[in-house]
Amino acid sequence: MKKNYQKSMKNLPKDKCEIESCTVTNKFFLHKHHIVERKEIGTSNDSFNCAILCAEHHALTHSGALKIIGVFPSTAPHGRKLVYILDGKPNIPGITESYFQPQTPQMKINTKD
Repeated sequence: MKKNYQKSMKNLPKDKCEIESCTVTNKFFLHKHHIVERKEIGTSNDSFNCAILCAEHHALTHSGALKIIGVFPSTAPHGRKLVYILDGKPNIPGITESYFQPQTPQMKINTKD
């Protein structure tokens, strides 16, 4: 289990907050934030469901001042781009839905006649 978790985290930037204007680089102040909460059915620790945020921006997500839309594939160094709305201003205008959509596990009900 640990190996799968580490493998899914390998594309996450670990050296700075993913909010473009942020300059926090101290790893002790960086948090991993699940974009779709882990308690939701069908979510995972996939790198497209996680963002690396400094403590301040992590707190802003939970207060509602920062809305993470999602992570998109990119040519950036980590192969990803965090899309968000901070204080009502999107970092990439026009994107309103996440690239990563968790799939709800399908349930199969067997009935005997």
